Amino acid sequence: MIMKRFLLIALGILLCGHSAYGETPGSQTPAESSGVSPLAKHRSPTGLEIHKMMGHINLAYLALDIDLPDDALHHIEQAEALVGQLKRDLPSMTIDSTLKYGKVTFESRNTTKHYYVPVLDDLFLLSEYDTVYHHLQSFDIKQTYAGVVGLDFFVDLRTLAAALNDGKQHLIKAHYEKAQQAFGEIFREAIVEELVNTDPRLVIYDNLALAKNFIQNGLYPSASLTVVNIKNGLDQWKKDSSAARHATGVGRLQGEIARLATALENKDPTLMQRVGRQFLGWRKIVESWY
Repeated sequence: MIMKRFLLIALGILLCGHSAYGETPGSQTPAESSGVSPLAKHRSPTGLEIHKMMGHINLAYLALDIDLPDDALHHIEQAEALVGQLKRDLPSMTIDSTLKYGKVTFESRNTTKHYYVPVLDDLFLLSEYDTVYHHLQSFDIKQTYAGVVGLDFFVDLRTLAAALNDGKQHLIKAHYEKAQQAFGEIFREAIVEELVNTDPRLVIYDNLALAKNFIQNGLYPSASLTVVNIKNGLDQWKKDSSAARHATGVGRLQGEIARLATALENKDPTLMQRVGRQFLGWRKIVESWY
């Protein structure tokens, strides 16, 4: 089954430290209305559980696409455990929430697929997702996009639990195509809408975090594509009338991001050692624009 149907593989990462695309369950007021910067961190335990639950379901789907059924079963069992926890923790059996993810796109053989992996406080949870994701990297697949998006989810935990169990039974019986189809449908049907942030400052801020994660894990092609979003965000912000008083910081960041892009093209193995601390400084520059 390996690589039979790959066109788009979107590896999504949850940036649950700050929510600019929507709110976590129980929170309906935008950050701006309370006078808090959109970049301020907001932590919701149930929000993290929802992110991880959806990530596990999607990773099970990916695992079956690259012939890792045992890993798929592991991820479904993790998702089932989180469903049970959410049933106990939430006052309602339905979840309507917008969650932030990073999206990576690969093209091969006219097939479209999307995969999402959570991140906690801007760090990949690779301890839970390492096997599947790194096995994916062993394939030679053309990568065309990497960036941060928001996904608007609506989930009924009762329906989700039943669907997970049905897919799991197919998986246990080695009916891998049926299991993969079930897991894919669960995730796709939960997505109401994909959202793209239009505030260039948030585009820059979020994609800096995403690029750092990719570089830390040696995923230079993904990081290079993420840097494209940062460059575009800087170009857009520079045209904004509010950016005039921040011209020095904008110019400095543009120059340093250009040098980062060159280093990524050269696949410099010392890159993270040299620029790791710079990422924090770069994001502080963006924070100063609010």
